[in-house]
Amino acid sequence: KIFMIGIFLRRLYMFVVTKTFHIEKEYTEMFLNRFKDKSPLFKFNGFIKRHIMVCKKDKVFDQIRLEVYFKDKKAYYLWEGSPEHIASHKKPQEKPKGILSLEHLTYEVVQIDHYEGI
Repeated sequence: KIFMIGIFLRRLYMFVVTKTFHIEKEYTEMFLNRFKDKSPLFKFNGFIKRHIMVCKKDKVFDQIRLEVYFKDKKAYYLWEGSPEHIASHKKPQEKPKGILSLEHLTYEVVQIDHYEGI
Protein backbone atom coordinates (compact mmCIF):
# COMPACT_ATOMS: atom_id res chain seq x y z
CA LYS A 1 0.00 0.00 0.00
CA ILE A 2 2.71 2.42 -0.93
CA PHE A 3 3.02 4.64 -4.01
CA MET A 4 5.49 7.22 -5.26
CA ILE A 5 4.85 10.99 -5.31
CA GLY A 6 8.02 12.50 -6.73
CA ILE A 7 10.67 11.02 -4.48
CA PHE A 8 8.46 10.68 -1.40
CA LEU A 9 6.76 7.45 -0.35
CA ARG A 10 3.23 7.67 0.96
CA ARG A 11 1.01 4.94 2.39
CA LEU A 12 -2.47 4.56 0.93
CA TYR A 13 -5.31 4.06 3.32
CA MET A 14 -8.08 5.75 1.34
CA PHE A 15 -11.48 4.09 1.57
CA VAL A 16 -14.29 4.67 -0.94
CA VAL A 17 -18.01 4.10 -0.45
CA THR A 18 -20.19 3.92 -3.56
CA LYS A 19 -23.93 3.94 -3.98
CA THR A 20 -25.35 3.36 -7.43
CA PHE A 21 -29.01 4.17 -7.98
CA HIS A 22 -31.14 3.38 -11.00
CA ILE A 23 -33.75 6.16 -11.12
CA GLU A 24 -36.72 6.58 -13.43
CA LYS A 25 -35.76 9.42 -15.77
CA GLU A 26 -38.60 11.70 -14.67
CA TYR A 27 -37.29 11.67 -11.07
CA THR A 28 -33.57 12.23 -11.70
CA GLU A 29 -33.51 16.00 -11.07
CA MET A 30 -35.67 15.68 -7.94
CA PHE A 31 -33.32 13.01 -6.62
CA LEU A 32 -30.20 15.07 -7.36
CA ASN A 33 -31.69 18.09 -5.54
CA ARG A 34 -31.34 16.10 -2.29
CA PHE A 35 -27.58 16.65 -2.51
CA LYS A 36 -27.54 20.41 -3.14
CA ASP A 37 -27.48 21.37 0.56
CA LYS A 38 -24.25 21.36 2.56
CA SER A 39 -23.75 18.16 4.51
CA PRO A 40 -22.16 17.78 7.95
CA LEU A 41 -20.03 15.15 6.19
CA PHE A 42 -18.04 17.96 4.55
CA LYS A 43 -16.63 19.03 7.93
CA PHE A 44 -16.09 15.53 9.27
CA ASN A 45 -12.46 14.69 10.06
CA GLY A 46 -11.43 11.92 7.68
CA PHE A 47 -13.77 12.93 4.83
CA ILE A 48 -11.85 13.70 1.63
CA LYS A 49 -14.36 14.31 -1.16
CA ARG A 50 -17.67 13.28 -2.73
CA HIS A 51 -18.45 12.72 -6.40
CA ILE A 52 -21.99 12.61 -7.79
CA MET A 53 -22.22 11.36 -11.35
CA VAL A 54 -25.09 10.70 -13.75
CA CYS A 55 -25.23 8.31 -16.70
CA LYS A 56 -28.20 9.00 -18.99
CA LYS A 57 -27.55 6.51 -21.80
CA ASP A 58 -30.46 4.17 -20.97
CA LYS A 59 -33.89 5.07 -22.37
CA VAL A 60 -35.85 4.04 -19.26
CA PHE A 61 -33.69 5.03 -16.28
CA ASP A 62 -30.73 7.18 -15.30
CA GLN A 63 -27.91 5.80 -13.20
CA ILE A 64 -26.68 8.04 -10.38
CA ARG A 65 -23.45 7.08 -8.70
CA LEU A 66 -22.24 8.60 -5.44
CA GLU A 67 -18.63 8.07 -4.44
CA VAL A 68 -17.55 9.21 -1.00
CA TYR A 69 -13.83 9.17 -0.19
CA PHE A 70 -12.53 8.80 3.35
CA LYS A 71 -8.99 8.93 4.72
CA ASP A 72 -9.29 5.27 5.73
CA LYS A 73 -11.79 2.60 6.76
CA LYS A 74 -11.72 3.77 10.39
CA ALA A 75 -12.79 7.29 9.35
CA TYR A 76 -15.72 5.81 7.41
CA TYR A 77 -16.93 3.78 10.40
CA LEU A 78 -16.51 6.78 12.69
CA TRP A 79 -18.71 8.78 10.30
CA GLU A 80 -21.32 5.99 10.17
CA GLY A 81 -21.59 6.01 13.96
CA SER A 82 -21.36 9.76 14.43
CA PRO A 83 -24.27 11.74 15.91
CA GLU A 84 -24.30 13.92 12.76
CA HIS A 85 -24.74 10.95 10.44
CA ILE A 86 -27.35 9.28 12.63
CA ALA A 87 -29.29 12.56 12.96
CA SER A 88 -29.27 13.06 9.19
CA HIS A 89 -31.12 9.77 8.75
CA LYS A 90 -33.64 10.53 11.49
CA LYS A 91 -34.89 13.70 9.80
CA PRO A 92 -38.39 13.12 8.46
CA GLN A 93 -37.84 12.94 4.73
CA GLU A 94 -40.13 11.71 2.07
CA LYS A 95 -38.72 8.55 0.53
CA PRO A 96 -37.23 9.45 -2.85
CA LYS A 97 -39.52 8.56 -5.73
CA GLY A 98 -38.45 6.66 -8.79
CA ILE A 99 -35.71 4.46 -7.30
CA LEU A 100 -35.65 1.19 -9.22
CA SER A 101 -32.58 -0.28 -7.53
CA LEU A 102 -29.65 0.55 -5.26
CA GLU A 103 -26.21 -1.01 -4.97
CA HIS A 104 -23.92 -0.14 -2.05
CA LEU A 105 -20.23 -1.16 -2.18
CA THR A 106 -17.01 -0.25 -0.39
CA TYR A 107 -13.45 -0.25 -1.73
CA GLU A 108 -9.93 0.15 -0.44
CA VAL A 109 -7.77 2.20 -2.78
CA VAL A 110 -4.71 0.18 -3.77
CA GLN A 111 -3.23 2.36 -6.52
CA ILE A 112 -3.49 5.91 -7.81
CA ASP A 113 -2.04 6.93 -11.16
CA HIS A 114 -1.69 10.52 -12.37
CA TYR A 115 -1.26 12.22 -15.74
CA GLU A 116 2.42 12.40 -16.62
CA GLY A 117 2.22 14.50 -19.79
CA ILE A 118 3.78 17.88 -20.30
